Amino acid sequence: MTQLESKSTNAREIILAESKDIFKDVYESAGLTEPYHAVKVCYKPKDKSERIFRAFPSELSRGDIYVEMVDFEYNPLFHPRRLYKHTYRADFTAVYEKVEGNAGLSYVIPFSALELVYDFSEQGKVAPTYVPDPYANDVYDDDLDLDDASSSDAHFNTMTIRDIYCIYQNVPLSNKSWLNQLIKKGKQWQQKP
Repeated sequence: MTQLESKSTNAREIILAESKDIFKDVYESAGLTEPYHAVKVCYKPKDKSERIFRAFPSELSRGDIYVEMVDFEYNPLFHPRRLYKHTYRADFTAVYEKVEGNAGLSYVIPFSALELVYDFSEQGKVAPTYVPDPYANDVYDDDLDLDDASSSDAHFNTMTIRDIYCIYQNVPLSNKSWLNQLIKKGKQWQQKP
């Protein structure tokens, strides 16, 4: 194991222990004695229409998975923190995309397959059975109409360092064409008398 992998493992173990402790009362009030709790990196690949996370066959075959979403550095993805549930599916091998990676075989689970169980911002109110992806309205379309007031905005979590640099320096050098268009349009607007 490399030093970087060791740091990553330690960070995952720390956030997992913290996450289990934070949601312990939620489990107790629901009468769950030993639920399977995990923290999962949730992200939106360019080739997907929504955010995803990955789960191993051993996790998916054991029953319901209670999960808190984290970013690549194992920081909680949502503030206030949220607990989601992936309901057991016996047919997961047929339903979810299979991926072979460095850690072995895993399955790609869409964010929309989750049910929100607890949200601290709602003082523990249980959400409806369907929870929409909070990033579903993010715009990744190259044909963005900047004059259209109904156009969605990208979530800050999708920004790269390059994007942030382009915004602060007001230069259209991003890899996101819609952001470059926005910067150019902003420059034109600033030059109007």
